[in-house]
Amino acid sequence: MEIVPNEAAITAGGGVGISIGNSGDVVVGGVWIGGGIGNTQTPPSGPSVSKLSGAYTALQAWKSAITDDPLGILKTWVGSDVRAYKGVFCAMDSDSETFVAAIALNHANLQGILVSEFSVLTDVSIIHLNSNRFSGTVHDTFRGLSSLQELDLGNNHLSGPFPTVTL
Repeated sequence: MEIVPNEAAITAGGGVGISIGNSGDVVVGGVWIGGGIGNTQTPPSGPSVSKLSGAYTALQAWKSAITDDPLGILKTWVGSDVRAYKGVFCAMDSDSETFVAAIALNHANLQGILVSEFSVLTDVSIIHLNSNRFSGTVHDTFRGLSSLQELDLGNNHLSGPFPTVTL
């Protein structure tokens, strides 16, 4: 595990990642369950219906907008159980409902666009998409990501005005 001062650290190589550290003045921590880029484990079956079904719709819309996946990461993005998707990390809220908490696809070399359906992922707190080949604009719907704490879109080909996101 890596601890980075002033940033949350997430592991992307396995079924479980740990986030410890601080983000500005806010101490963050937690356990992320999901499909890290190197994940070979099968998650438990029976995802929560509401939040995970919405996440499934959003992630499938994004998958269809990705035109190149040379590392084959999106081959795991099959079926409605998003907990099995590489690069997607889930957590459980106080009502024991599972939701997408983080998307960590740095250096995945994905090419495509970011879709407006990201707005469904209102519980996501971390989106790391640095060093890919995304183009186009960041949709205004990113404003609705009220739980977002970290957004890293560096080293892509995004243009236009960036929507104001309150982090």
